[in-house]
Amino acid sequence: MKPLARQQQPWTDESVSRFWAYETQRNRDESWYFSRQYGPALLEIARRTGGLRGQVLDYSAARGHLIDLLLEERDVQGVRGVEFTAESVAALNGRFQSRPKWQGALSLSQWLGEHSVRYQMVFCIEVIEHLDDRYLAEVFQQIYEALLPGGLAILSTPHAECLEQSFVYCPFCESEFHAVQHVRSITRDSLAEWLRRADFDVMSCDACDLGKLAMCQQGRPWRDWSYNYLKRAARYRLLRCQDKYQTGQLERLLKWLRTPQGPHLLAIARKK
Repeated sequence: MKPLARQQQPWTDESVSRFWAYETQRNRDESWYFSRQYGPALLEIARRTGGLRGQVLDYSAARGHLIDLLLEERDVQGVRGVEFTAESVAALNGRFQSRPKWQGALSLSQWLGEHSVRYQMVFCIEVIEHLDDRYLAEVFQQIYEALLPGGLAILSTPHAECLEQSFVYCPFCESEFHAVQHVRSITRDSLAEWLRRADFDVMSCDACDLGKLAMCQQGRPWRDWSYNYLKRAARYRLLRCQDKYQTGQLERLLKWLRTPQGPHLLAIARKK
């Protein structure tokens, strides 16, 4: 059998739009979405920054799993979502229109034309790995300008991902591409540098395992307990006890989650 003639086609705005229109219509299991898996963990980290209050924005909100949690936060006064297709915007507004703190979803162009609202916190979760060089710097600048002075941006992305491991092959056009349209592999140093170029003060930027926190938050029936689970649960309980009597809650949690290999990369940055 002769070798496959594999080639990589560049992602264009049109092909990206078609890809995500297809993914949106697939009725994929909701548990696949990152914010469904790790939304509570992200919010616990956000609370410990002291900045989860006032007006909050979810930049590229997908199905709204993070928004659903943000709307229940006591100190959050309003939540806005930004998405990139009319269908996604309509779906978000339909889902949350009856929630008191919901400020509505906007398309990117609508949101960029809105100058009256600035945010205490902006979430940008699993977005930047999809952006090529045409858009990357723009997104960091958009987030910076959306924040109030002293406001916080929380960003997540896969850590040092080997893109080729997730390639799929099309036998009809003999091209290969990343299964969920990732176009770049991002390291701690590269993410921190992009944030600094956008004039952010980088508070934290490290590889981590959000699964450690998610596992402890969800709990397990005693029949499913393992040594690894019990060890993590004990450490999490200790952290919660220390929070009652000691300062440095955010730093302790991030130190526990930090792992050299990832699989996640989490950054917290402040607008100067």
